[in-house]
Amino acid sequence: MNKKISILLVDDHQVLRKGLKEILKNKLHIEEINEADNANQGYELYIKYMPDILITDLSLSDVGGLELINKIRRRNPHAKIIVYSMHEEHFYAVQALSAGALGYVLKSSPPENLFQAITHALNGKPFMCSEIAQKVAIHSLTGELSSMETLTSREFEVFRLIAKGLSVNDIANLLSISHKTVATYQTRLKRKLNIQNPIDLVKIAMQQGVLN
Repeated sequence: MNKKISILLVDDHQVLRKGLKEILKNKLHIEEINEADNANQGYELYIKYMPDILITDLSLSDVGGLELINKIRRRNPHAKIIVYSMHEEHFYAVQALSAGALGYVLKSSPPENLFQAITHALNGKPFMCSEIAQKVAIHSLTGELSSMETLTSREFEVFRLIAKGLSVNDIANLLSISHKTVATYQTRLKRKLNIQNPIDLVKIAMQQGVLN
């Protein structure tokens, strides 16, 4: 890449961030790379540096990557965001792209996939690594949505936080919403996921890898 670009990495695994930073510097010769280990810090650094590309994980230590994507897209509708995730289930990619991400790359895929995603994002084009693209294509052919795909990104985040054991008060504070709004999301989750009790919710979260 001849043009100098800036990147912000958001991931709560420091070793992964450092390794990825070195790869991007050595392979793509990107010098301006900032790091954040949670969504709140990621948002603050995004506003401070306004990077060309944001690369974020979905599973973060505070709020999730989907919430970060939504927040940044509200601030900058043209933000170019790539999700770099361990989650191989197709609905994660569907959720991420619906929230406004341009790319979805698995951490288990070759680094070249991430390089391609960055190139595509810089040109405003979407990109999914082949493993995820195939799964999304197969499920789209059925014409049926899984229960997880019916959730909005905010519903998914509330689901994730409940599964982690956070209280209504904690969730309200984290997402800057009222207790009543959290309760409304809980009601929607019970209906959409056919949840009868908290144990059912945790079971679904474990089955879908939400707690990883």
